[in-house]
Amino acid sequence: MVTGMKKLGVWLIIIGVFFLSIDIAIQMGNAYPEMVKTPLLGELFQKNVINNFIGSRPSIDIFNDLIGLVFIFLGSALLIKRSRIFIAAILLVPVTSVLYVIIPQLPYYFQAKELYVRVAGYNFLLVFLIILIEYLVMHGIIKMTNCVENRWHSNEMQIGWIIVMINKGLLIGIKFFFGHNILYFVYSVVMFAAAVFFANRLVKTLEYEPEVNL
Repeated sequence: MVTGMKKLGVWLIIIGVFFLSIDIAIQMGNAYPEMVKTPLLGELFQKNVINNFIGSRPSIDIFNDLIGLVFIFLGSALLIKRSRIFIAAILLVPVTSVLYVIIPQLPYYFQAKELYVRVAGYNFLLVFLIILIEYLVMHGIIKMTNCVENRWHSNEMQIGWIIVMINKGLLIGIKFFFGHNILYFVYSVVMFAAAVFFANRLVKTLEYEPEVNL
């Protein structure tokens, strides 16, 4: 039963990582109010935030990142007894989820400098929190599956995760400066491929059960 719960927890985390690695957004909802620019901020900065982060109306991710966070939350909850590191991931998920809900609503309540600084800051903070959450769950899985047989798979899993995280950082920068262009699409494909590799190596670690966890 313990091994079954462990595998279920890991699979939930894998599903969550995939949801967080796919970005297909569509605009829906009421149009935002007219964007008012301010001389207190640079013209290019405001233009990039308005065009590439805000848009004309709220954007909804078809593969909702909130769903991905829920899967990671549930998977981490099942693995707490295996490693206390998962507690930190669980605590960060609600904070990250709140940001997801708040960001699309900001243009309805703020304007000019207050709006642009908040939108840019919250978007970059969001990516940082996602990277941190995924790092914590990966570190927790490595710790609970630590054995001689898993060392090579764990190293490969970390390589896959590093590629995913580097791409997440690059994508938020590309989105800010260029929007959803061909470069954004290419790096998105690379990130998804790295996520597949990461998940494959992660599943491999489940083939061996460290004695400490028996």
